[in-house]
Amino acid sequence: MNIKVQKNYDEKDYKTLPLSEVETLYKDIPVKERVIAYCQTGTRAAYTYLVLRQLGYENVANYDDSWMAYGSNVNYPAEDEQWFNFIEVNQTAKEVKEFKKELYELRQK
Repeated sequence: MNIKVQKNYDEKDYKTLPLSEVETLYKDIPVKERVIAYCQTGTRAAYTYLVLRQLGYENVANYDDSWMAYGSNVNYPAEDEQWFNFIEVNQTAKEVKEFKKELYELRQK
């Protein structure tokens, strides 16, 4: 479930919204469920962790490595993922470089 951390606070003064307001964001997550907050690096997820604890969630964790580690492994499941295939890009770049070299050599003849 994706809930942006910015929805937890007032973006003008960065104060956490009243818990009664924030609670509606998490209404579909049962309080007794295991919840693992994550973001790109774990920093924003730490804030979500604190908010959830204030709401009474006891089985909450912050996935410290977050998406940087999880998203780097193409074998892990993810919804709506978009992978950038660096292996293919690097191979194509190598082929272009070799082709340029061949063209240069042909011009020299």
